[in-house]
Amino acid sequence: MRRRVCRGLVVGWIALAATGCVGGDPSGGDEPLVVRRDSAGVTIVESRAPAWPEGGGARVSSEPSLVIGSLDGPEEEQLFRVFSATRLSDGRIAVANSGTHQVRFYLPDGRLEVALGGEGDGPGEFTSLTSIERLAGDTLYAYDGGQQRLTRISPDGTYLSTTRLESPIEQSSMQYLGSVRPGLQVGRTMDFPAGVADGEVIRADDTAWWIEDGQLTEALRFSRGPHIVQRFQRGEQNIFSIGPAPFTVTDHIAVGPEGILLASSTRFEVRFFGRSGPVTVARYAGTHDPLTAEHVREFVERGDPTPDTRRRREGALETLEPPEHLPAHGGLLVDVDGRPWLRPFGIDETAWTVLDRDGAWLGSVELPPGLAVFEIGSDYVLGVRRDELDVEYLVLHDLEWVDP
Repeated sequence: MRRRVCRGLVVGWIALAATGCVGGDPSGGDEPLVVRRDSAGVTIVESRAPAWPEGGGARVSSEPSLVIGSLDGPEEEQLFRVFSATRLSDGRIAVANSGTHQVRFYLPDGRLEVALGGEGDGPGEFTSLTSIERLAGDTLYAYDGGQQRLTRISPDGTYLSTTRLESPIEQSSMQYLGSVRPGLQVGRTMDFPAGVADGEVIRADDTAWWIEDGQLTEALRFSRGPHIVQRFQRGEQNIFSIGPAPFTVTDHIAVGPEGILLASSTRFEVRFFGRSGPVTVARYAGTHDPLTAEHVREFVERGDPTPDTRRRREGALETLEPPEHLPAHGGLLVDVDGRPWLRPFGIDETAWTVLDRDGAWLGSVELPPGLAVFEIGSDYVLGVRRDELDVEYLVLHDLEWVDP
């Protein structure tokens, strides 16, 4: 039986939460939908309302056109800890199947073509496969976060080379974010204090780095907001991890075709950075949603938590000041054509906000519930979903651009 969240805890948070909404008024007059102006060399783009008319924009199919995965089928059909995937130009799909430490290539009909890797630290092997990225000509980068190295793989699944990405910050590993162009990549490191205790709430800040021909240059610093420390024993290993505190106000980062994008969680705003600094600030008239008791309960009870996990979550609620409203964004992804897609906050929210690559507000697109999105192409959405038994399935949904 699930334990109810302490009423006093919920009421204490909800009493300080916002009860109204803040946002722009999309109606009125002959005012333009988008205003652009210059501010010290940075383009400010302000959208009063979405450009897509009612019934226009884009639509994602409710049912997938391709499903890869199996509960008890052949091993090559079973997926475990899929952290990333990308679709190649010929319709094949490359998958970072971290549970088997492999990069798998599946044919357009879902059959396994070839697999590269295995657990280890040799060429073409992985210990912590965290992401995969398609480059020009369908060459791939696979990143091993445990060994902080990029493995370059040919379109036919052949190992090509390995590059190590050293973190310049002690006690912080380098996370690979993506490639802007050949010879220019982006990574990030997390700064957090040493000697923190289990259950402690700390402030975690990140640094984004330009990685140009192997040389690191600081690009920008940004906030990930308060995080909760978790220390536990797994066999002979002492595991240290941190996760975002409830309703964390954090910045979300992504890499696009021209540089770095940073989405705020306090404002409906996305900032674009090129190699030489800020280029564009895009703002749109979004609406802040109030924090409710149901949001708090869902946070504490998410995933049928163990008593220790529940204790940490309730302790975090008692430690932190409640926010005035829910964060503006829950994530940021850039599609293959350079458009930012902003994920709404909350696991049950499905309406993603879409901007054009110049920063103007286009509108929103409903994505299938329960889908963890890896990639948005010109005519597809690729991601992973889980069933009631927690079995992973890689799914491809059709994306259609609609004229009203």
